[in-house]
Amino acid sequence: KLAEEFFLSTEGTVLGLDLSGDPTIPNQKKETQILLDLLPDRIGHGTFLNSGEGGSLDLVDFVRQHRIPLELCLTSNVKSRTVPSYDQHHFGFWYSVAHPSVICVRRSV
Repeated sequence: KLAEEFFLSTEGTVLGLDLSGDPTIPNQKKETQILLDLLPDRIGHGTFLNSGEGGSLDLVDFVRQHRIPLELCLTSNVKSRTVPSYDQHHFGFWYSVAHPSVICVRRSV
């Protein structure tokens, strides 16, 4: 609600907002669904959408149904340890279902 109020108060000066979920809160799935209900132009990382740590098939289905593109940063996710390894990265899942995705690379983390 606060982000929406801020966005509307800028009278067109702000073109978009970058919202981030909190992976440490107890009801992560609910917070993620609230953010997805805003129908974002894209999702950065998307690390916990389909994982056992806060993700769910409902979230995955929502993202797929609305074809919300994903920006996946493999190097950042592995180096920050949100994903254990490249072969276990969620890129493989999204690629296997032919979901719109782009691979981003971060040279220094």
